[in-house]
Amino acid sequence: MGALRSIFSLTKKIETYQGIEDLPIYNWWKINETNELSWLLLNQELSYYADDKLLKPLWEKIFDEFIDTFGMPEKMRSILELKRDIQVLEWDIILTGDKSLQTFIDIKNFELQELLKEEKAQTNGQAKIYIEKYMGFRLDEKTLSVKDYYGYVNALKADIAQRNGQIVNEYGRE
Repeated sequence: MGALRSIFSLTKKIETYQGIEDLPIYNWWKINETNELSWLLLNQELSYYADDKLLKPLWEKIFDEFIDTFGMPEKMRSILELKRDIQVLEWDIILTGDKSLQTFIDIKNFELQELLKEEKAQTNGQAKIYIEKYMGFRLDEKTLSVKDYYGYVNALKADIAQRNGQIVNEYGRE
């Protein structure tokens, strides 16, 4: 009976979120925290059947849509640059055999860990509280889309910048 049930489960259609307009911010946070692409599935009960090879192109499309819409946050850019630098240095060691480059890798790894600590210090929950206070209503992160959430973030940034006399465009960038 168990085998029949698992075969039946395989025939279920696995549906996914398609972009930042329908992906809940909660799922976005989970994907970024855990690197588990199964959070792209509409039905988490089917996550066992999810194939990262099939979900990776969808995640890349959604992430590109996010970058195209909101730009890349400065901390994220710094983290990606450090990861790239570490990878290049690791390849240099492999290609040249120069073990002294390991010192530079260690320094870059230390800088990366410090940045990641700073990133964790300001949790998503804290940002959500600020937005709720600013907007005057409670946000449900399991139904609020990524696009709407970052729209609120950018509205808050623009309001703060305006109060400080800075000019910010509709996407929160100066």
